[in-house]
Amino acid sequence: LLGMAGLAWLFGLRHAMDADHIAAIDNAVRRLAGRGRAASLTGLFFSLGHSSVVVLLAAAVSFGAGALRGHLDAVTRDGAWIGTIVSVGFLALIAGANLVALRAETRDGAAPGGVLSWLARPLFRLVRRSRDMYAIGFLFGLGFDTATEIGLLALSAAGTAHGIAAWRLMALPALFTAGMSLVDTADSALMTRAYGWALRDGRARRRYNVTLTAVSAAIAVVVGGAELLGLAGDGFGTGAARVAAMLDAHWSGLGMIITLMLAGLWLAAIRRGRAGRIAERASSAAPPG
Repeated sequence: LLGMAGLAWLFGLRHAMDADHIAAIDNAVRRLAGRGRAASLTGLFFSLGHSSVVVLLAAAVSFGAGALRGHLDAVTRDGAWIGTIVSVGFLALIAGANLVALRAETRDGAAPGGVLSWLARPLFRLVRRSRDMYAIGFLFGLGFDTATEIGLLALSAAGTAHGIAAWRLMALPALFTAGMSLVDTADSALMTRAYGWALRDGRARRRYNVTLTAVSAAIAVVVGGAELLGLAGDGFGTGAARVAAMLDAHWSGLGMIITLMLAGLWLAAIRRGRAGRIAERASSAAPPG
């Protein structure tokens, strides 16, 4: 059981870096921070909601839900459709919200309007506090189609087959939850600090804020498009199916790239801002010629 527990925790760490998780969390943090709301626990609530689905299914397998075991393939297949549709829809809404913010930031005093404002309204009603991301995470979790989640169910089924008590096997989804919550909470805390810094006064920070908003919207569009491509799959031909399969194989790597890119933008902006302040001080301290 100890080896299985270690694998479950590693599955959680890896799954937390999936690109759709990172895009949803980072964009939600961007919206909450922009409205002056606490956002550092956004990733925690998202991962808890997502893990609730994992815990429920793992419990059903571990405690001998025969009907579910016999139809596990159908459950994961139907769940994949639901979870992907929710994910794509949420990312589309949140991309629209960030584009609205981008328009307002690049046009001082301009009131955002049009179709993007209309698209953003459901998002504003849906996510007003960090804890609202629990429901979003739960719906994302219905897309039970990734290797890490299927692997966790396989561990639970294998443990049951080897006679391990069901209550002991519940440690596996708990460790999966712990691993995913650790990474997603750290991500939202980092992005909260980055976005909070961007929202303060200053010309350099304003440029950074515009850049970060544009990048966040682009990430949501790209990740949502990739998920839609994966959902359609064969409908677009073998070439599209191969692209979708490649993206699925590197989904966690893409999430890591997104996180590092956003963190890199933040660090670069801080460094540039400090260099600018040093130059201003040196200029003001220089004797008049």
